[in-house]
Amino acid sequence: MKMKLGIFANCEKPNALPVLRRLAQVAGKLGVDIFASPAIRAHVGAGTEIAEGEYGATCDMVLCVGGDGSVLHTLGLLGDAAVPVAALNAGTLGFMSCAPADQLETLLECLTAGRYRIEERIMLSAAVQGNPSYHALNDVVVTRGASGRIITLDLTVNGNPVTSYKCDGLIVSTPTGSTAYSLSAGGPILMPETRAIVVSVICPHTLSSRPLVLPDSAVIEVTVRKTTHPLLLSIDGRDESTLPPGEKITIARSPRIARIVQLHHHNPFDALRVKLGWKGTPP
Repeated sequence: MKMKLGIFANCEKPNALPVLRRLAQVAGKLGVDIFASPAIRAHVGAGTEIAEGEYGATCDMVLCVGGDGSVLHTLGLLGDAAVPVAALNAGTLGFMSCAPADQLETLLECLTAGRYRIEERIMLSAAVQGNPSYHALNDVVVTRGASGRIITLDLTVNGNPVTSYKCDGLIVSTPTGSTAYSLSAGGPILMPETRAIVVSVICPHTLSSRPLVLPDSAVIEVTVRKTTHPLLLSIDGRDESTLPPGEKITIARSPRIARIVQLHHHNPFDALRVKLGWKGTPP
């Protein structure tokens, strides 16, 4: 049976368009049926046209051409569908990619031959009183937004008060998100399949504030204790809501799972060495 491969791409990435133009030829040679939205299909020049909302119900897998932000967008399109995403890196960091943009044919050969594995990565759900839950693969972030004033946030875990932070914001991240905003705030690096949640403080106004690593069963509550300006709630880098004083955000492991394709030879430490500039090469 032919693989039904959905295609999503960030066409603003210079390396993405050459990939899309080669895609029809490579897919045809390997017997892969491709499906794409009208905008993407216009660049591919072949395949079956579907709406973006139909990827989850139609495709066996989605090939995402872009950077890590494109992967996050693709997962948003899939919603609750447990469809694997194979990312071809046409961006800069590409922590979630399984191949660079110039290895399209090699990647498709591996996919059609079954020479890959699927990493199941936890996601977070975030609920604000009276609103539907948001879902994040990277992080849920509460920040002071446009205000230059210090804010106070209360943290509770499993109903147990932890502390009040005087800070610029708070990041609750998955292991996947540990190499994103959390890392720049001094958080630890976790391997993607670790079952944990990280709480990192943005510019804490005390040296006693340190990142927390919690089990992924934890239920985290962040309450806006003090602010002179509505705060921002961001989900995977998207500003979703403003938060007035007294607002509470409940964050827990989401029922959704992100299924990220990796090739068998993939070594996550290679990516860390290259992208974080670590020195030396192991023997």
